[in-house]
Amino acid sequence: MKANGKTRGIFERPKGSGVWWVRYCDQYGKLHREKVGPKGLAKDVYQKRKTAIREGRFFPEQVGQQRVIQFGELARDFLAYSKLHKRSHDNGATRMRRLLEAFGGKAAKTVTAEDIEQFKAGLSVKVAPATVNRHLALLRSVY
Repeated sequence: MKANGKTRGIFERPKGSGVWWVRYCDQYGKLHREKVGPKGLAKDVYQKRKTAIREGRFFPEQVGQQRVIQFGELARDFLAYSKLHKRSHDNGATRMRRLLEAFGGKAAKTVTAEDIEQFKAGLSVKVAPATVNRHLALLRSVY
């Protein structure tokens, strides 16, 4: 605790809201911030993180883990939106089948530019360039 009564590594944002955050640097010097909740819990989380970093047990990728969203899930959500809001829903559904064949089993975060380039190359052999562009526009819309 500092002389002015503040505890290092925790702060309230916005002021007076009762929502406390922790702020710390990991063993690689990268700054991390986490929204925690009450002040007492923020103090505990800060101490846990600093101890884990000192002991070499801290892995940044495990902090704030989120569930993995599959490309197929994004595609289904987009098609549901498209059905309600777009007249071109039928065309999008047809194109989406090809996108699902290519990326359906992958996590949405793991689809790379290289994967998309391979998809484009394979598709351009079968269809016209304008059709490839329409598939890419649909892919952009999904993301």
